[in-house]
Amino acid sequence: MIGQNGAGKTTLVKLLKGLLKPKAGTVLLEGEDISGRTVAQLAKKVGYVFQNPDDQIFKNQVLEEVMVGPLNIGMTRKEGEQRAREALEMVGLLHAEKENPYDLDLSERKMVAIASVVAMDPKVLILDEPTIAQDARGAGDIGTADSYHD
Repeated sequence: MIGQNGAGKTTLVKLLKGLLKPKAGTVLLEGEDISGRTVAQLAKKVGYVFQNPDDQIFKNQVLEEVMVGPLNIGMTRKEGEQRAREALEMVGLLHAEKENPYDLDLSERKMVAIASVVAMDPKVLILDEPTIAQDARGAGDIGTADSYHD
């Protein structure tokens, strides 16, 4: 999704994620009115990666960080760990699974944040400014994913 500042991109994303509730009308996702759903209820359907990964990361080990979402949406520890490792492999950070995310550079922390949402396997993946802090390779990797971004 691309548009000028003030066009409503962030508002739309917040409505989809349940962070904002509509004052009028309905918000439909796959034909279902999600206006009354909570953020937790929408977590399985809509994944949101913050612009700044430091606003999203809070664990002191990469693998544990990426497992937070899967465990919170009801996956078993074994399933969550498998999904986390697959997501880390996808973003090229499986080798860093035991590292502290804050020991990684900003572009790698962004990839950890992306992996943490991808591991939940949401139907919709929203990446807020996904190429910030990425080198040409990282930006290209993100650009080839099947996702929309703001």
